[in-house]
Amino acid sequence: MVRDSGSAYDDNYVVSGEWMITYCKGYKHPDDVKVCINDHVITFMELAEIAVQLIKNEDNIYPKPKFRGGDMLIDFLNECMEAREVRDDTIKRYKL
Repeated sequence: MVRDSGSAYDDNYVVSGEWMITYCKGYKHPDDVKVCINDHVITFMELAEIAVQLIKNEDNIYPKPKFRGGDMLIDFLNECMEAREVRDDTIKRYKL
């Protein structure tokens, strides 16, 4: 779920600013869902590239050893992946 004050969410799409995340039925399994941004299906490779760039940016903004840098984002993402959702308590813990 996208949690953004400028977002609208329902079962089919999330609109946030200039870009749109859409979810559509996939074909590999009856419950398969494709995730798209601006009608482009996001691949695992693209998702990984985005995550790596965000982590590098956090390293630049919040350099070690004074700050945790990208490690904090990695921890946040790991918690979300383990839970299979973005929980409100996780968002609060990371002050997002």
